[in-house]
Amino acid sequence: MSFLKFSHALILTLASTLPLTSHAALDKNEREIVKQVDKNIPQALKEIEQAVNINSGSLNIEGVKKVGALTSEQLKAIGFKVEWLDGSAFNRAGHVLAAHESKNPDAIKILMIGHLDTVFAKNDNFTTYKQLDADTASGPGVADMKGGNTIIITALKSLQALNLLENVSIKVLLTGDEESSGRPLSLSKQAIVDAAIWADVALGYENGDNNIKTAMAA
Repeated sequence: MSFLKFSHALILTLASTLPLTSHAALDKNEREIVKQVDKNIPQALKEIEQAVNINSGSLNIEGVKKVGALTSEQLKAIGFKVEWLDGSAFNRAGHVLAAHESKNPDAIKILMIGHLDTVFAKNDNFTTYKQLDADTASGPGVADMKGGNTIIITALKSLQALNLLENVSIKVLLTGDEESSGRPLSLSKQAIVDAAIWADVALGYENGDNNIKTAMAA
């Protein structure tokens, strides 16, 4: 996973939904965002490693909860109101729902989507983070999608530092059963349905094939 390249691209994708001017070259606000992101990258890499080293296979309920607790604290530190949505009714760990409400009644509503679980079970041999070179790492969920979760948090941290969240309302939903959905679906998917109905814009931060050129907008 090339975190630096993806973080800049996806964070500027979020920024493009804010009241910034669009030019072929980056404008002043966008340049400041890039600087702030660069400043936050070292901490972001530590946070990815910390999350990846917690096994959170979909059926490892305690592991998913631990990753949820970690991301909850990171979102609270940015000033978000965070809820843990217990998943016992659909036989999974649950979801993290974090919210930032703008005082501006006309603020755009953005939903940022990630997930806490991975496909790697607790007894899997692939369990630890490994830095391969300056820009690339491997590990269970390093791309799908603990890297994506970290990009969400780093994006919000960077924008908050520049006071760019005042006129936008944001919900972050990190589900605990994306890789193996809990049943009944009417309960396990209720949070994402409700959040989608609320939002004007939804951004999913799963990286797909690691190529920003194939990012999907739909």
